[in-house]
Amino acid sequence: MNKLIIPIIIAVIFAAAAGAYFVFQISSFADNKPIPKESVVYPQKFHVEGSKIVDESGKEIIFRGLDIVTTTYLLKMDQKKQGLVVWGEDFFREMSAWGSKITRIQILPEEWEEDRANAIKLIDQTIEWSKKYNMYIYLEYNVAGFPPTLNYNKESKSATKQDFIDFWDEISKKYKNEKTVAFYEIMNEPTYSSNKSRLDNALLKKDWLLWKEFAEEIIDVIRKNDPDSVIIVGGLVWGYDNSFALEYPIERENIVYGTHPYPWRSEHKSWDEAFGNIKNKYPVFATEFTVAGLATNLRKWDSVRNELSKMVYSEDLHEEGKKVRGNKRKESEIALKMVERIKKDRAALNYLVSEREKYKREIKSYLENKKISWTAFTFYSIYPEFSMINEDYTLTEQGEWFRQWLQEKK
Repeated sequence: MNKLIIPIIIAVIFAAAAGAYFVFQISSFADNKPIPKESVVYPQKFHVEGSKIVDESGKEIIFRGLDIVTTTYLLKMDQKKQGLVVWGEDFFREMSAWGSKITRIQILPEEWEEDRANAIKLIDQTIEWSKKYNMYIYLEYNVAGFPPTLNYNKESKSATKQDFIDFWDEISKKYKNEKTVAFYEIMNEPTYSSNKSRLDNALLKKDWLLWKEFAEEIIDVIRKNDPDSVIIVGGLVWGYDNSFALEYPIERENIVYGTHPYPWRSEHKSWDEAFGNIKNKYPVFATEFTVAGLATNLRKWDSVRNELSKMVYSEDLHEEGKKVRGNKRKESEIALKMVERIKKDRAALNYLVSEREKYKREIKSYLENKKISWTAFTFYSIYPEFSMINEDYTLTEQGEWFRQWLQEKK
């Protein structure tokens, strides 16, 4: 009798355990969808699903990283003699230590035209160093202007449609199988066909349709070589305004909308209107922005500058600025003069600093809440106000702030 009972008890226990395991499995996958695995293998191939950038397992990825000035530009300069950081592996080791996962790599049209073999060599070296530290890069054709009508300002190198085609055809052929190159960004900052368009939303809408058509042609050039590539298309008004994409989206797959949410851009359109509402439907990547020093904010931020003019005399500098409009270096010098005046007025200085600090809090909260990827401008620059590090890798005020943000998300 006992000989029969023992096997029966064992069978009952096994069946109960199996049933419990089955119930657990059903409850774990109640929606019948497998839970995505964590991304542990580097590098991953990314794609777009709805409003998300996802990896090979389907996990949403929020990129947080840094922008660097063009590598060939740095190398052309006698960096050690000028006391500048020498471009090299230390760049990438330091960015990785901060917690940066992706680097925006700029390629200027003139660099490409003058010595594309060297430009390719430097991109290859950048990829090698990025791999060493498990980082990604994305490549950006550093053009600012409106290529559909060839509207470029005097400080920007113009580029024709054929220039865009030649560049992206060669780049996409070269890096089509390189997963470390996560994205292609068609250009730096699309602008508008004229100042009238910038100030008239109906005209700007027409510009978007021109830009959309142009961008789709370039996307087709890339996709001929790299069909699964993820491509970033920037908004109008210096890369900021994607508002028209809700009604007239880029009609291609695997598209991410790029934006440059500098503090002063919200005077054109709110963040919600320019790119935040887009994120409800499509991925958005803030490919360039800064919380740089007081002079830059003063030079560009009209509402802040107007408020300060009520506190500190600036009429003479305003007139001086009119004469050099478009000359960034001269404009910066005048802005620095104004900052020196502001520093002598406690109320004015407190106001300017408080506006910058308010922006820092708000942009961080907005990007995180919207799950918008970003690369901040700039890890290193010959213009100290924009740079996050000094020549000895000590941190600037901006560098400390971005490093802390990256460390929080590391």
